[in-house]
Amino acid sequence: MAFQVRALGEREVILPDGKKAVFPVRTAENLFWYLLLFPEGRAKDLVISEFLDSDVTTKSLTLLRVTVHRVRRALGDDSAILSQGDRLALAPHVLEASDTHVFSEALSEARLASSPEDRMSRLELATKLAAGPFVPGLDAEWADEARREFDAARAEARLGLAAVACEMRRCSDSVDHLSAAIAVDPLIGEEHEQQLLICLTTTRGSSCAVDAYRQYVKALRDEIDEAPAPETDHLITRIRSGEAVCDAAPESLRARPL
Repeated sequence: MAFQVRALGEREVILPDGKKAVFPVRTAENLFWYLLLFPEGRAKDLVISEFLDSDVTTKSLTLLRVTVHRVRRALGDDSAILSQGDRLALAPHVLEASDTHVFSEALSEARLASSPEDRMSRLELATKLAAGPFVPGLDAEWADEARREFDAARAEARLGLAAVACEMRRCSDSVDHLSAAIAVDPLIGEEHEQQLLICLTTTRGSSCAVDAYRQYVKALRDEIDEAPAPETDHLITRIRSGEAVCDAAPESLRARPL
């Protein structure tokens, strides 16, 4: 059995013997999660500055060495953290056992997929893995930044799924994925909001699209004190009139007047 590293929605390391890793101090556990964010490794002076919030001194270098030792002990593996020159990195066999690694690989593979089915399969895996925040409960600025980045990547995966669903004429699925992406970031992009309005009109009727438009207007006003683009206003006018705004929609799914 190999390591299992669960950082998305969970916060645990399962050792090869099936037991959960127990870190002797919080600093050691946090260093593990910090290094997980940098598969290519991190310069020691940056680790000291960003993670230990200290200048590079004899004391901080000693503290870093002690913390690295404690992580290795907790994992029962002296090779779990590599020290190469001025850099620290988790070993490949630890990184590759993490859900963050599988998530990133799935997104990369989706971008290169040759068919809609393959792309959907990889994106569905990514969204399943990233069902929760990065290392929940860990209170640190670098962890908060990582959570925002993973949220953005999760939203990207949802937008990708929406595009594939639209391509495959799975209109209801497209609505679900667009809604999920916009729930992560209500201002993710005007073009995505417009697509959601079109898909809602097609699948659920004009009134649902108008409700979503009103929520978008409020989010814009509250967040950046701006109004929707003229193109979005023009689209909602067409929707209100009952115009069929999606030429690709099946005949059984057509806009109904509000």
